[in-house]
Amino acid sequence: MPNTSRFSLEGRVALVTGASRGIGSATAEALAEQGAQVVLSSRKQADLDDEAARINTRFPDRAVGIAAHAGRPEDLEKLVDEVIKRGGIDTTKLGVTGGSGGGVLTNWTITQTDRFAAAVSQRSISDWSAFWYTADFTLFQPTWFRKAPWEDPQDFAARSPITHVAKVTTPLMLINGDADYRTPPANGGEMMFRALKYRKIPTVMVRFPGETHELSRSGAPRHRIERLQHIIGWMDKWLLGRSELYADAK
Repeated sequence: MPNTSRFSLEGRVALVTGASRGIGSATAEALAEQGAQVVLSSRKQADLDDEAARINTRFPDRAVGIAAHAGRPEDLEKLVDEVIKRGGIDTTKLGVTGGSGGGVLTNWTITQTDRFAAAVSQRSISDWSAFWYTADFTLFQPTWFRKAPWEDPQDFAARSPITHVAKVTTPLMLINGDADYRTPPANGGEMMFRALKYRKIPTVMVRFPGETHELSRSGAPRHRIERLQHIIGWMDKWLLGRSELYADAK
Protein backbone atom coordinates (compact mmCIF):
# COMPACT_ATOMS: atom_id res chain seq x y z
CA MET A 1 0.00 0.00 0.00
CA PRO A 2 1.33 3.47 -0.80
CA ASN A 3 2.31 6.00 1.85
CA THR A 4 -0.25 8.79 1.63
CA SER A 5 1.23 10.98 4.34
CA ARG A 6 2.94 13.31 1.88
CA PHE A 7 -0.43 14.57 0.66
CA SER A 8 -2.14 17.33 2.63
CA LEU A 9 -5.88 17.84 3.07
CA GLU A 10 -5.28 21.35 4.40
CA GLY A 11 -8.40 23.47 4.10
CA ARG A 12 -10.63 20.47 3.47
CA VAL A 13 -13.49 19.35 5.71
CA ALA A 14 -14.10 15.68 6.44
CA LEU A 15 -17.44 15.01 8.12
CA VAL A 16 -17.31 11.77 10.15
CA THR A 17 -20.89 10.66 10.82
CA GLY A 18 -21.98 8.33 13.59
CA ALA A 19 -18.90 9.13 15.68
CA SER A 20 -19.03 8.53 19.42
CA ARG A 21 -16.75 7.20 22.13
CA GLY A 22 -14.18 5.10 20.27
CA ILE A 23 -16.30 4.89 17.10
CA GLY A 24 -14.94 6.64 14.05
CA SER A 25 -11.87 7.68 16.04
CA ALA A 26 -9.24 6.00 13.90
CA THR A 27 -10.78 7.41 10.73
CA ALA A 28 -11.04 10.90 12.16
CA GLU A 29 -7.51 10.83 13.51
CA ALA A 30 -6.07 9.62 10.21
CA LEU A 31 -7.84 12.40 8.32
CA ALA A 32 -6.74 15.01 10.86
CA GLU A 33 -3.16 13.83 10.45
CA GLN A 34 -3.46 14.63 6.75
CA GLY A 35 -4.48 18.19 7.62
CA ALA A 36 -8.26 17.95 7.24
CA GLN A 37 -10.64 19.81 9.51
CA VAL A 38 -12.60 16.92 10.98
CA VAL A 39 -16.21 17.36 12.09
CA LEU A 40 -17.32 14.55 14.40
CA SER A 41 -21.04 13.99 14.58
CA SER A 42 -23.35 11.82 16.68
CA ARG A 43 -26.05 12.33 19.28
CA LYS A 44 -23.88 12.47 22.42
CA GLN A 45 -22.03 15.76 22.86
CA ALA A 46 -19.98 14.53 25.85
CA ASP A 47 -18.51 11.66 23.84
CA LEU A 48 -17.78 13.97 20.92
CA ASP A 49 -16.01 16.45 23.17
CA ASP A 50 -13.78 13.66 24.51
CA GLU A 51 -12.92 12.40 21.04
CA ALA A 52 -12.23 15.86 19.65
CA ALA A 53 -10.03 16.72 22.64
CA ARG A 54 -8.02 13.55 22.19
CA ILE A 55 -7.45 14.22 18.49
CA ASN A 56 -6.60 17.88 19.10
CA THR A 57 -3.94 16.86 21.59
CA ARG A 58 -1.99 15.40 18.68
CA PHE A 59 -3.25 17.68 15.93
CA PRO A 60 -4.24 21.06 17.42
CA ASP A 61 -7.52 22.59 16.26
CA ARG A 62 -8.17 19.84 13.73
CA ALA A 63 -11.28 18.28 15.26
CA VAL A 64 -14.61 19.57 16.46
CA GLY A 65 -17.50 17.49 17.75
CA ILE A 66 -21.08 18.68 17.39
CA ALA A 67 -24.11 16.60 18.34
CA ALA A 68 -26.86 16.10 15.79
CA HIS A 69 -29.82 13.85 15.22
CA ALA A 70 -28.46 10.72 13.55
CA GLY A 71 -31.32 10.48 11.09
CA ARG A 72 -31.36 13.98 9.65
CA PRO A 73 -28.72 14.81 7.04
CA GLU A 74 -29.86 18.43 7.07
CA ASP A 75 -28.53 18.65 10.64
CA LEU A 76 -25.17 17.38 9.43
CA GLU A 77 -25.04 20.01 6.74
CA LYS A 78 -25.64 22.67 9.37
CA LEU A 79 -22.61 21.35 11.24
CA VAL A 80 -20.44 21.73 8.18
CA ASP A 81 -21.80 25.24 7.61
CA GLU A 82 -20.85 26.13 11.16
CA VAL A 83 -17.27 25.01 10.63
CA ILE A 84 -17.05 26.81 7.28
CA LYS A 85 -17.96 30.07 9.04
CA ARG A 86 -14.69 29.82 10.95
CA GLY A 87 -12.80 30.42 7.72
CA GLY A 88 -9.96 28.73 5.88
CA ILE A 89 -12.17 26.08 4.30
CA ASP A 90 -12.51 25.35 0.59
CA THR A 91 -16.26 24.77 0.24
CA THR A 92 -15.76 22.80 -2.97
CA LYS A 93 -13.62 20.24 -1.15
CA LEU A 94 -15.91 18.63 1.40
CA GLY A 95 -15.86 14.93 2.20
CA VAL A 96 -18.17 12.69 4.23
CA THR A 97 -17.65 9.25 5.72
CA GLY A 98 -19.15 6.99 8.34
CA GLY A 99 -19.58 3.35 9.31
CA SER A 100 -22.58 1.25 10.27
CA GLY A 101 -25.27 3.82 11.15
CA GLY A 102 -22.84 6.43 9.82
CA GLY A 103 -22.53 4.38 6.63
CA VAL A 104 -26.27 4.41 6.15
CA LEU A 105 -26.29 8.14 6.74
CA THR A 106 -23.44 8.64 4.26
CA ASN A 107 -25.39 6.74 1.61
CA TRP A 108 -28.52 8.74 2.38
CA THR A 109 -26.75 12.10 2.49
CA ILE A 110 -25.34 11.81 -1.01
CA THR A 111 -28.81 11.02 -2.35
CA GLN A 112 -30.07 14.29 -0.85
CA THR A 113 -27.25 16.77 -1.62
CA ASP A 114 -24.39 17.22 -4.06
CA ARG A 115 -22.27 19.47 -1.85
CA PHE A 116 -19.78 16.72 -0.91
CA ALA A 117 -16.95 16.12 -3.36
CA ALA A 118 -16.13 12.67 -1.97
CA ALA A 119 -17.84 10.07 0.19
CA VAL A 120 -16.75 6.83 1.86
CA SER A 121 -19.53 4.56 3.12
CA GLN A 122 -18.41 1.79 5.45
CA ARG A 123 -20.39 -1.36 6.43
CA SER A 124 -23.60 0.28 5.34
CA ILE A 125 -27.21 -0.39 4.41
CA SER A 126 -28.85 0.74 1.19
CA ASP A 127 -32.07 -1.30 1.21
CA TRP A 128 -33.92 -1.47 4.53
CA SER A 129 -36.27 -4.18 3.34
CA ALA A 130 -33.43 -6.53 2.40
CA PHE A 131 -31.68 -5.69 5.67
CA TRP A 132 -34.83 -6.62 7.62
CA TYR A 133 -34.76 -10.14 6.16
CA THR A 134 -31.04 -10.93 6.35
CA ALA A 135 -29.23 -9.02 9.14
CA ASP A 136 -28.30 -10.70 12.43
CA PHE A 137 -29.73 -7.72 14.32
CA THR A 138 -33.48 -7.63 14.93
CA LEU A 139 -33.81 -5.30 17.92
CA PHE A 140 -34.65 -2.43 15.57
CA GLN A 141 -37.96 -3.92 14.48
CA PRO A 142 -40.28 -2.49 17.17
CA THR A 143 -38.80 1.03 17.05
CA TRP A 144 -37.25 1.68 13.66
CA PHE A 145 -40.20 0.46 11.61
CA ARG A 146 -43.85 0.20 12.50
CA LYS A 147 -44.51 -2.82 10.29
CA ALA A 148 -42.79 -5.60 8.37
CA PRO A 149 -41.62 -4.95 4.77
CA TRP A 150 -44.56 -6.73 3.16
CA GLU A 151 -47.00 -4.81 5.34
CA ASP A 152 -45.68 -1.36 4.46
CA PRO A 153 -43.28 -1.61 1.50
CA GLN A 154 -43.61 2.10 0.75
CA ASP A 155 -42.14 3.07 4.13
CA PHE A 156 -39.10 0.83 3.70
CA ALA A 157 -38.54 2.02 0.15
CA ALA A 158 -38.89 5.71 0.97
CA ARG A 159 -36.20 5.47 3.66
CA SER A 160 -33.76 3.35 1.63
CA PRO A 161 -30.84 5.13 -0.08
CA ILE A 162 -31.01 2.77 -3.06
CA THR A 163 -34.48 4.14 -3.90
CA HIS A 164 -32.94 7.57 -4.50
CA VAL A 165 -29.68 6.42 -6.11
CA ALA A 166 -30.52 8.16 -9.39
CA LYS A 167 -29.79 11.50 -7.68
CA VAL A 168 -26.24 10.63 -6.58
CA THR A 169 -23.39 12.59 -8.18
CA THR A 170 -20.75 12.26 -5.43
CA PRO A 171 -17.85 9.83 -6.05
CA LEU A 172 -18.39 7.01 -3.57
CA MET A 173 -16.13 4.41 -2.00
CA LEU A 174 -17.80 1.44 -0.30
CA ILE A 175 -15.94 -0.59 2.35
CA ASN A 176 -17.28 -4.00 3.32
CA GLY A 177 -16.26 -7.04 5.34
CA ASP A 178 -17.08 -10.33 3.64
CA ALA A 179 -18.22 -11.86 6.95
CA ASP A 180 -20.33 -8.92 8.07
CA TYR A 181 -23.74 -10.25 9.07
CA ARG A 182 -24.82 -7.07 10.83
CA THR A 183 -24.92 -5.07 7.60
CA PRO A 184 -24.58 -7.74 4.91
CA PRO A 185 -22.65 -6.39 1.89
CA ALA A 186 -25.29 -7.71 -0.53
CA ASN A 187 -27.86 -5.36 1.02
CA GLY A 188 -25.60 -2.34 1.32
CA GLY A 189 -22.37 -1.72 -0.54
CA GLU A 190 -22.99 -4.13 -3.38
CA MET A 191 -26.29 -2.50 -4.29
CA MET A 192 -24.88 1.02 -4.29
CA PHE A 193 -21.80 -0.12 -6.19
CA ARG A 194 -23.74 -1.83 -8.97
CA ALA A 195 -26.23 1.02 -9.32
CA LEU A 196 -23.56 3.73 -9.48
CA LYS A 197 -21.44 1.72 -11.91
CA TYR A 198 -24.52 1.41 -14.12
CA ARG A 199 -24.98 5.18 -13.91
CA LYS A 200 -21.26 5.78 -14.57
CA ILE A 201 -20.77 7.65 -11.29
CA PRO A 202 -17.19 7.19 -9.96
CA THR A 203 -17.32 4.39 -7.41
CA VAL A 204 -15.14 1.63 -6.01
CA MET A 205 -15.82 -1.18 -3.57
CA VAL A 206 -13.17 -2.47 -1.16
CA ARG A 207 -13.92 -5.88 0.36
CA PHE A 208 -11.93 -7.39 3.21
CA PRO A 209 -11.91 -11.22 3.33
CA GLY A 210 -12.92 -12.76 6.62
CA GLU A 211 -13.77 -9.45 8.26
CA THR A 212 -16.95 -8.81 10.23
CA HIS A 213 -18.82 -5.68 11.25
CA GLU A 214 -15.95 -5.06 13.69
CA LEU A 215 -13.36 -4.49 10.94
CA SER A 216 -12.36 -1.00 12.08
CA ARG A 217 -12.11 -1.97 15.75
CA SER A 218 -10.91 -5.56 15.99
CA GLY A 219 -10.13 -6.62 12.42
CA ALA A 220 -6.76 -7.97 11.38
CA PRO A 221 -4.16 -5.22 11.99
CA ARG A 222 -3.10 -5.13 8.34
CA HIS A 223 -6.73 -4.76 7.27
CA ARG A 224 -7.33 -1.91 9.69
CA ILE A 225 -4.30 -0.10 8.28
CA GLU A 226 -5.37 -0.76 4.70
CA ARG A 227 -8.88 0.52 5.46
CA LEU A 228 -7.48 3.88 6.53
CA GLN A 229 -5.16 4.02 3.53
CA HIS A 230 -8.08 3.42 1.18
CA ILE A 231 -10.15 6.16 2.83
CA ILE A 232 -7.30 8.68 2.64
CA GLY A 233 -6.52 7.62 -0.93
CA TRP A 234 -10.12 8.26 -1.99
CA MET A 235 -10.17 11.66 -0.33
CA ASP A 236 -6.83 12.48 -1.95
CA LYS A 237 -8.28 11.59 -5.34
CA TRP A 238 -11.46 13.66 -5.17
CA LEU A 239 -10.49 16.49 -2.83
CA LEU A 240 -6.96 17.04 -4.13
CA GLY A 241 -7.10 15.55 -7.61
CA ARG A 242 -4.17 13.23 -6.99
CA SER A 243 -3.77 9.79 -5.50
CA GLU A 244 -1.24 7.03 -5.94
CA LEU A 245 -3.86 4.47 -4.93
CA TYR A 246 -6.72 5.75 -7.06
CA ALA A 247 -4.98 7.61 -9.85
CA ASP A 248 -7.12 5.88 -12.48
CA ALA A 249 -10.37 5.61 -10.50
CA LYS A 250 -13.52 6.40 -12.46
